[in-house]
This record gives sequence, C-alpha cells and structure tokens, in this order.
Amino acid sequence: MLQNLLDAAERLAPRVQHISLLQGTKATASTSPGRAITADMLPLCESAPRIPHRNFYFDQEELVRDGHDRAGWGVTLFRPTVDYGIAQGSNMNPLLPVLVLASLLKKSGEPLYRPCEANRPLKYPKAVDASLVARAMEWTIESPHSWGRAFNLTNGGLFVGEDVWTAIARAMGMEVGEHRPMSFVRDVEPRSDDWAQVVERHRLAAPTDLGEFVGHNSFVYADRVLKRAGQRTGPPMLASAVAVREAG
Repeated sequence: MLQNLLDAAERLAPRVQHISLLQGTKATASTSPGRAITADMLPLCESAPRIPHRNFYFDQEELVRDGHDRAGWGVTLFRPTVDYGIAQGSNMNPLLPVLVLASLLKKSGEPLYRPCEANRPLKYPKAVDASLVARAMEWTIESPHSWGRAFNLTNGGLFVGEDVWTAIARAMGMEVGEHRPMSFVRDVEPRSDDWAQVVERHRLAAPTDLGEFVGHNSFVYADRVLKRAGQRTGPPMLASAVAVREAG
C-alpha cells in the first residue's frame, strides 16, 4: 500500500517535499521473541543500534528513503509510545474502551471498578496524546533540520495505572471501585444494546454500535495495555523524549 502511494506521489505530485513516517517503540525489538528489553538499554534512544528482527517498520523506512534518493523528499521518522485519543473505530486506541466501560457502569449506578488484579506489580508506562503526534508532524514540515532523523514521541512523564483510574473516575463523576478482573473483549464489547441506551439518553454524537464506535481491535488492545501490562516481567519500556525536545 505504501509503495503504491509513493509511486503515485512521485509521478503526480511534484511539489511533495517531506514525508513523516510513523513507527513505534516496537522498532526496538521490544515485542520480538527472545529480544526482551534489558535495563542497560534504557532509556530507549533513537541513536541506539538497530536490533535485527522482522518488522515492517524497516521495510517502509527503506521505501521512503528510496523515494528520498530519487525525488529528494525529506523524511522524518516518529516513534510514539501508546497513543491515546478520541478517534472512533481505530485499531489501537485504548481510551475509548475505558470510557465505554465507565459509561456503562455509571448508567447502572456502579463505581468504576478496576479491571485488573489488586496485587499486580506496579508499572510505569509512558503515553502520548494523539494531538501531540499531530503537532509534531506539523512542526517537522517547516523544520528541515529535523529531516532525516528519528524521534521518539511521549507526553514526557510517567504514570501509574492506579492513579489514572482515579482521574478517569473523577472526570466521569464516579467513585473508584474495587478490583474486578475482566476482559474488555469478553465483558464490554458485546454490550452494544446498553451502549445504545447511553447514546440515546445523552444524545451523544456517537454510533450506537460498539463495533463501529470503538472497533474490535481497540478492545483487544485495551486488554493488552491496561489489563495485562502488569503481567509483563522485566524493566519498564521507557523511551527517551530528549531528542525531539532538543530539536525544538
């Protein structure tokens, strides 16, 4: 798909000057079998040597760099951490499943239960807001000194899931409940009828079908990011955001 796009741009869009390519922290081989992140690799920096592993990021990177060699495009690589936003029907947005869960619990007069084990190990992940990714892509267009480089993107701080859950409950006007391990795919995704009642009651500008509003893969991703992250062993996967800040 990317090759088709680049071929068309090279033939038909001679004014193209720059391409931003989105990758992610998987560029570090963090999810490849036998390629676990070790403490001596942290924080993950863009200047670290590439760990050989199968990853379509690198195939795409070669395509856009080939286009640079032929057409002279500028190329910037961005590597966001877990991306949270309000996009509907996205494949990898863990925020909407959480908000649907909160809405359904509030509808039934229940507190915002924590969907994980009470004794799971604390993790300190990083996140990035989708609007920050958009601002970075806009910034790099008019910042030629950023071309030809790769940048991690994060909001800059660490967070603990327990604290975030309290903030979500406060924003929703709810109390925080006890730990009740559950699955977003099994326990939330099938409740389209209940969600439709929430949409109608509050006249929300949202589809009543959860498959259309959230998307199946985001329910899967929410299980992975928010529920099972505490089961991962090893050091936290911390990405440095120094390079993009130094670049402006």
